Amino acid sequence: MLVDRDYIFTLYQMGVGAVFRYFQQIEQRIEDAEARSARSYDVQAARLAKELASTKRTLLRKSQALLTERQLNHQLRRRIRELERELECGTAGVERDSHNSSLPPSLDLPWKKVCRTRSLRQKTGMKAGGQPGHPGRTLRQVAQPDEVITHAPGVCRGCGRRLRRAQATGCVRRQVFDIWDGRTRVTEHRVLLAGCPRCGATTKAEFPSCVRAPVQYGTGVLTRAAYLHLYQLLPVARTSEAMRDLFGCPVSWATIERASRILSGKLVRSEQRIKAALRNSRVVGVDETGLRVASRNAWVHVARTERLTHFAYDGRRGKAAMDEIGILPQFMGTLVRDGYLSYTRFERCHHSLCNAHLLRELVLSKRRAPSRRSGLLHYRSCS
Repeated sequence: MLVDRDYIFTLYQMGVGAVFRYFQQIEQRIEDAEARSARSYDVQAARLAKELASTKRTLLRKSQALLTERQLNHQLRRRIRELERELECGTAGVERDSHNSSLPPSLDLPWKKVCRTRSLRQKTGMKAGGQPGHPGRTLRQVAQPDEVITHAPGVCRGCGRRLRRAQATGCVRRQVFDIWDGRTRVTEHRVLLAGCPRCGATTKAEFPSCVRAPVQYGTGVLTRAAYLHLYQLLPVARTSEAMRDLFGCPVSWATIERASRILSGKLVRSEQRIKAALRNSRVVGVDETGLRVASRNAWVHVARTERLTHFAYDGRRGKAAMDEIGILPQFMGTLVRDGYLSYTRFERCHHSLCNAHLLRELVLSKRRAPSRRSGLLHYRSCS
């Protein structure tokens, strides 16, 4: 409302009550304006808080995806370097082509005539695989298992009534062969089928999630077979013999290969967890150890705590390999290391020389003049 001098004079002539009511109207308008401003601020603050939470979730998801891609990139680069070294070693002697190596025919030189070797085997007219009458080997159920576990249905799938006292009308059997106390033990899971007295529907109980086949091996058999084959470096045939002689469990070659594939696939997540735990540790000890691979120098990068140890192979020793491994670039604790210069480039963490290297520097400093490396003695020691 536009207020001029005449309006104020009119209010004054109308008395104190009119002036008082006019000021009450002004105060009410001021309060309404403040309330609208507060509501607008609350709505805007809530919207900004929601956008901030969404941005944080997106940033966390992108960070996890970036970490996974970095690890995959490290593996691919390492594989590329291995292939390059294989090519260098192969071209030094006999020139390789599709008839004397695993190279595909598409990589043969167009102007070079490549000799083709033909198989001396002749067709027999039989189908590939096992022939009729071949006995084969497969795992079969036993008549007398060592333990029987019964699974009864809880409620009717038709009407929802509890089937605690319902009579079983049949059962389905599955057996698991596992190793217990150094011998093979067979556990039989029986799933009961019960009829509902109210609606007449037949309800079947559920097997445990780990029991998926009519007959199968348990985790104890698979882990021992993979341990003997992958860690103890036994061939597949000797691994089968060892499982038979040690545990009385003759495992087939195909089962050993399948166990190796299953357990090897589970190591990717374990490695990521070890790396994440090392990055979040307060103190981490690191080192790089030389290794001869295919007549060339390579390095094994080690990062460890009292409970965790991570080994990473790389053909390089310096910071580029450490960045691809993905532990030190994000580490913010105390780094216990030797005097290798590449470690000094990680500035987000504290640095500490181990006592063994400090004593070595003190002993060597008496025998030679001070050098650039002896200047590292100002770091605090950590046992």
